[in-house]
Amino acid sequence: MKYAVMIDVDGDMMYVPNSFPVKTIHDDPKLFNTIEDAEQECNNWNTGTVVEYVTSKDIRPMDDSERNRAKVRSIKNQSNLEFDKAIKKMYEGDDWDNWCDGDTT
Repeated sequence: MKYAVMIDVDGDMMYVPNSFPVKTIHDDPKLFNTIEDAEQECNNWNTGTVVEYVTSKDIRPMDDSERNRAKVRSIKNQSNLEFDKAIKKMYEGDDWDNWCDGDTT
């Protein structure tokens, strides 16, 4: 995971650029491997905020609620009869609303 520092420039949030002078607000951001290094850079700016830098290549792991919703969707994509059987088998004794974050569609 990489970290970057965002700053407020005239009401617009932008990443601290990797090099100066800045041509656009979309220049490559200065990235840090550790949050400590990013915090040191953040201290150089009045409006600095450390953020996790995520690119489209970064895929974060699913959390438990997302994993459960994916299971429910997979079962629902089968058929209603199979869905009812699979849910009863998977969910016996649990609280349905907590198990699937209330997604009953």
